[in-house]
Amino acid sequence: MNNIAILTSACSFDGDISERQRTLSRRKNLHLLPDDNYADRFMSIAEKALPSRQGMDIYLCYNRGGKRFEYLTHDNVHAAFLESARFGRCFDDALKYSKRVIIYIMSPGFFPYIARIPDGIEVVWYVYSPEVEIYTACGIDVGPYDFLAPKTATFVKEHATNVAVRRHLEIWRRRFANFFEEAPTIMADAKLIGLTAALKELWASFSGRILYRPFRGLFKSKEQLRQKALLAEKLRHDALARIDVVAMRDGPEYDLLLEKIPCLAKASRKDISGLIWGDDSPGDLSELDPKLYEKVKDRFVILLGCSARWMNNHIDAIDALASLNLPGDALVVAPLPSYNGTSSNSVIADYAIRRLGNKFLPLYDYRPTHVYDAFMSQAGVAIMNHGLSSGGMGTIMSLMCYGKKVFLNETGYNYRLFQHDNATFLAMPMSRLTVEELYSPPDTASVDAFKKYLIKRWGQEAVYKMYRNLLS
Repeated sequence: MNNIAILTSACSFDGDISERQRTLSRRKNLHLLPDDNYADRFMSIAEKALPSRQGMDIYLCYNRGGKRFEYLTHDNVHAAFLESARFGRCFDDALKYSKRVIIYIMSPGFFPYIARIPDGIEVVWYVYSPEVEIYTACGIDVGPYDFLAPKTATFVKEHATNVAVRRHLEIWRRRFANFFEEAPTIMADAKLIGLTAALKELWASFSGRILYRPFRGLFKSKEQLRQKALLAEKLRHDALARIDVVAMRDGPEYDLLLEKIPCLAKASRKDISGLIWGDDSPGDLSELDPKLYEKVKDRFVILLGCSARWMNNHIDAIDALASLNLPGDALVVAPLPSYNGTSSNSVIADYAIRRLGNKFLPLYDYRPTHVYDAFMSQAGVAIMNHGLSSGGMGTIMSLMCYGKKVFLNETGYNYRLFQHDNATFLAMPMSRLTVEELYSPPDTASVDAFKKYLIKRWGQEAVYKMYRNLLS
């Protein structure tokens, strides 16, 4: 992280400034972003779409996990843990200079902040992962299996005990890590807020995370818990009613949003995309990653999923592939990098090796985008079995750019997106997964038709126009 500073020092002006400068200082966009691997892309696209605003906007990034910020590399970033008092101070200070607040990935943790945004500041909800965010914003308790395909859900439940133990240990580790990560920052802020205030904030952080938070339910009566639930529901409603613009594409997911959150009917909708897809030529895998190239050359590569997250529904896809009696040159390659401490990668790999034998290759290490692009261009076909999640869309679009067929879960968000646009040229439903379909290349007309759709709908100029419409 190049710049972790409280916004007071970052946004204030020294000396006498002109009225125009004062006006400009109140015309910033405040972006609230998670520390995730796509956040840099949002910032980069926004600045390229509006070069005249470069350096004007404020990017306040948050982290819930109690670990170090690991993905964000942008220069103009201010970071704080979402639950910390420091985040609140940064947010309130940034509002003084903002004309618009853009929220990426809605979370109940944002509700107290949204509800106190003054009138006159536009509030935008950028809906990145529709189904998950809609249910989260509604306060609907989505269980860990609700977005999984049947066999994957059963598999996860069978391992639930071990997973639960590891999860609780990880939660406690993160609580302590979060406190020890935040403590030096709080004490560094003592110069601004005073030593006494800093020590109080340090004690509040420790007692809240370590002493009180894990046992908070034990100290409340049923009536207190009921009142707390009513207050939380009111806060949720007030926050969502404050949203002026919903940034998402039209379609069944937008209809679901209005059905679950009726108060958003008054908000306007604007199209948006977090990625740009085009017809860029990939690099040479033999030069970029010689070891991987040696493993996949002369093999028909079937790319399976894009991470170790359970939402890829690997188990269902592995069973489907195992039932096909794949030819000898087939190689199922699954990228299984572990994001945010997930430990599912080795479990998935063990299962795949039992079912597919030497026709399976796990990739545990994260690879830079240009290397991953070169690898995708070598694949014969791909399976992205995501259900009610927009996960893997960047990988899916890139594969289709390279003229690859991609098998998708027909009940999932990704397949419905192409259906809505009448653009299922290279999108195959999982029900059509056969050896013949795997090995038959798409016809040239389908590839050309998809590329025309891609450039028109999601090409650089189209995406830049969306951002200019949203942010200017």
